[in-house]
Amino acid sequence: MSNLQKGLVDVAKIILETTKKHSPQLIGYDKNNKCFIMCFPFFNDKDKELMRIKIKQFIIEKNIIKYYLIMETWISVKNKDELDMKNLVLPRYDKNRKEGLVVTEFDKGKNPKSKIIYFHRTESNAIVFGKESEFNEGKSIWNVWGEMD
Repeated sequence: MSNLQKGLVDVAKIILETTKKHSPQLIGYDKNNKCFIMCFPFFNDKDKELMRIKIKQFIIEKNIIKYYLIMETWISVKNKDELDMKNLVLPRYDKNRKEGLVVTEFDKGKNPKSKIIYFHRTESNAIVFGKESEFNEGKSIWNVWGEMD
């Protein structure tokens, strides 16, 4: 994980802890290290698909070569022996889902790198952070270069 990604994780945690939410955002850089920021809230699958198209247009228009996506997510956590691709449940329908804050680095020509920070909300809506994991994503719906290649 890059130093910039580590810094973005720290800032994202502060935002979530303070405001109790983290609206999705993109932070991108062109070849001259000019920074571009895009906030893209979505509330349903239709919005999500529209935002994927807008992000792709934004990246092409600004000639972005590297970008970070920061957003809250739901995760279904299963053991290997519980995985059954035929009966896979989307996290939104999983009553045992976990909440997470994810920061993903997309660098053209490389596999995306993500850090996820699990958290839960107390009865008073305070944010309590838990385990952190790093992983390289193979495919991601948010990787615009994966679609264009």
